[in-house]
Amino acid sequence: MINCKDLDCITKIANDILLKEGISNENFNVIIIDLPYNVISLVEDKTVKINSVRFESFSVQSSGEYEITSSYLLIAILYAFIKNIDKIKEIIRKYFGENSVVFKLIDIVL
Repeated sequence: MINCKDLDCITKIANDILLKEGISNENFNVIIIDLPYNVISLVEDKTVKINSVRFESFSVQSSGEYEITSSYLLIAILYAFIKNIDKIKEIIRKYFGENSVVFKLIDIVL
């Protein structure tokens, strides 16, 4: 379960996971910004950019439920660095389990 109600908390979790997995050893910032619709997220310099239209649409559909929106953000951040859905599933399974909300959302988000 992800108990985050703000972006800073999600960013810290993602930073910790990426560090432990040897994927990134630098702290990064996250912004929600306009991107082409087919782009979920990307990394430029030390900033993860998340597609604002897709995030807002998902947030509305989930009625703003913080665990669901936090899970979306975590998946989007990991995807910005990894781009491999199977690897993301492996990482989420390792840290949160297959029965977690975040694991169940991977196929929906990506």
